[in-house]
Amino acid sequence: MRRFLFVCPLWTTCLLYVSCLIHVNVEGLKLFPTAVSTSLKAAPKHRSVGIIASSSPNIETTTNHTARKVLVIGSGGREFALTQALLRLSSPEAIYVAPGNAGTQQLSPPVVVNVPELKPNDFKGITDFAQKHGIEIVVVGPEDPLTNGLQDFLRDANIPCFGPSAAAARLEGSKAWAKAFMNRHQIPTARHATFSDLTVALEYVEHQTFPMVVKASGLAGGKGVTIAHSREDARKALEAIMGTTPVFGPATGAEVVIEEYLVGDEVSAIAFCDGDSVVACLPFARDYKRLEEHDSGPNTGGMGSFAPVTDLTTDIAASIQNILVRTVKGMREEGHPYHGVLYGGLIITKGGAAEDGREEVKVLEFNCRFGDPEAQSILPLLSDKVDLAKLMLQCAQGGRFGDTTGRLAASTPRDLTTKENTFAATVIAASEGYPTATESIKPHIIHGLPLACRVPGVCSVAQAGTARLVLANGARVITVSGGRVLGVTGKATTLRLALLHAYHGLSEIRFQGMRCRTDIGARAVMSQPVRVAILGSSRGTSVSKILTGKRGVFEVVLAMSDTQDANGILSKAQAAHVPDCRFLGADSGGNGDSEMARDALEEKIEVAMEESQAEILLLNGYRRILSPRLCRVLRGRCLNIHPSLLPDFGGHFDLAVHQAVLDAGRTSSGCSVHFVTENVDQGPVLIQKTCSVEPGFDTAATLKAKVQELEERAWEEAVRVYQEDLPRITRAILSMSDPKTF
Repeated sequence: MRRFLFVCPLWTTCLLYVSCLIHVNVEGLKLFPTAVSTSLKAAPKHRSVGIIASSSPNIETTTNHTARKVLVIGSGGREFALTQALLRLSSPEAIYVAPGNAGTQQLSPPVVVNVPELKPNDFKGITDFAQKHGIEIVVVGPEDPLTNGLQDFLRDANIPCFGPSAAAARLEGSKAWAKAFMNRHQIPTARHATFSDLTVALEYVEHQTFPMVVKASGLAGGKGVTIAHSREDARKALEAIMGTTPVFGPATGAEVVIEEYLVGDEVSAIAFCDGDSVVACLPFARDYKRLEEHDSGPNTGGMGSFAPVTDLTTDIAASIQNILVRTVKGMREEGHPYHGVLYGGLIITKGGAAEDGREEVKVLEFNCRFGDPEAQSILPLLSDKVDLAKLMLQCAQGGRFGDTTGRLAASTPRDLTTKENTFAATVIAASEGYPTATESIKPHIIHGLPLACRVPGVCSVAQAGTARLVLANGARVITVSGGRVLGVTGKATTLRLALLHAYHGLSEIRFQGMRCRTDIGARAVMSQPVRVAILGSSRGTSVSKILTGKRGVFEVVLAMSDTQDANGILSKAQAAHVPDCRFLGADSGGNGDSEMARDALEEKIEVAMEESQAEILLLNGYRRILSPRLCRVLRGRCLNIHPSLLPDFGGHFDLAVHQAVLDAGRTSSGCSVHFVTENVDQGPVLIQKTCSVEPGFDTAATLKAKVQELEERAWEEAVRVYQEDLPRITRAILSMSDPKTF
């Protein structure tokens, strides 16, 4: 997201605010004298959180055991991801999800059980349920029950809760309080002003430059932030938050924060905290808050994410960890030990304190729970050696892995992840009208969920706004029930491949009004060369130059052929120093076209693609037709080049194509790079190159030579699209669903 600064108000404006004697808190704006900054409203009194008392009926006094019975609070994609991670990493005896959704209900019965009658803010009901069922840890997904005091309520009943107290949760529950906290502890954040009076806030924006950011101080479901590009935008945002009919309710609109609009890349940093220190930082993630491509449209709860973020310097990563550690230390010093997940929404920007132009990290906001969809991207990266339930229990009880000085503990991000070079990417599918028309959501049937779950590389299809419905004929279906309906997560050895898996999975799903962003992760992969595999049966004339790769754009990591021609594609690949060249094996018994022989050959292709970590496959003169199964497995990742301008003359081969062009009296021809689908030569066209046809002069042979000269450029342009314009690829993938499936 691109951001800019706004200028501090004039001294005349400052004096006006002083004279008004109306509550306004301005922090971090050097032109305001300290006397102007009045104190915030007194925080509600909450008891400090200590280690859970040994009299708890539900747990042992030690934290060296795991939790066998877990209660997860919430009903979204985040809670689905948490439940799925707990199942994978902790093998619990029972996980109850309250209230859960249609997806959690199907995860792993009878281990996972929905409790639909139990609502997140029913503190007594949650406590009674936990005591009755011997719950050893309550894991709270959404922020609302935490800011309302669920952890405090459970603590009074000696039930461990993975989440902060109400006092500590003010880091998210009140942006005004969080800004004041950051200023007290010298935690870098945007320059800002806080207002509790609409008239004063409106007067303030009259003297500012734009763009600026207007934020509701209280909870607004991720939708309380407006980037105002004009005074009119700012006025509308303030009226919506603080006016006579506040859109987020009177409590949320009681205060507003107006802050500078920063320039830089945003990062989500999530840490496990035990009240005394940071236990471990999870892989840094990047999420996409805006509804539409190019970070346009209204703010949402999140339309996608990926992890880890790998373009951070060592110094920036250390700065991020230092901010989290100082935050936990500051909360402890103020008497509000922070237990659970601390989520820092950060921006890496230039300027400000770094006058020499160096990058610096600033806090945009804090959250007191896992991000959603970040949890869907981060949790699949955790190592199988991590006992997640045990880790959560230790954080809730205060059992530390680190020291007592507030330094980062020994468990680093790498310790918790599977291995280096593993990425996960999540794409969210939302309902029609989201995020504004959520009250008019219709229960449309969701098709294709089982197909999406079976896509290779898809590690999760996390349902969120879903429900189960029994039709009049007795059939049970999954329907839309919320704004963000589900998230599909792909996992792979490269970010680009993880994204391709996620979009492939999403292409199998359909419901009326479904919408998603097609540019998740697109900018991040632009600096990463495309890993290419080539498969052919011919001499590979049109890929001779492609085989050598193009520095920074693509590299050929695998070449395969079903022939061993001395002048064939494998010989050229070896001469070009392609690291992995494979002869797939000769046909046996003259039965090379049998289904069994094809299956065996295609199994070798899949194994080679996986072992070489190839992202895409180029078919160049391959003499066989891929099976429908392999076409589906490689959806969006397999390209073929055809020597005509498709859709014309599809299904013809070699000289027969060019003769058909001549017989039709065409004055132009060319080649088409297209996606390989179950229907031969009918996949979406990615690149076309044209040449003229000279009647009376061109023959099939001369036209073939002309077209072959175009093919090498067409191949290179097609591969470049995967690096430079990934949304073009993802849109094509999403268009490939077979409507007959539904």
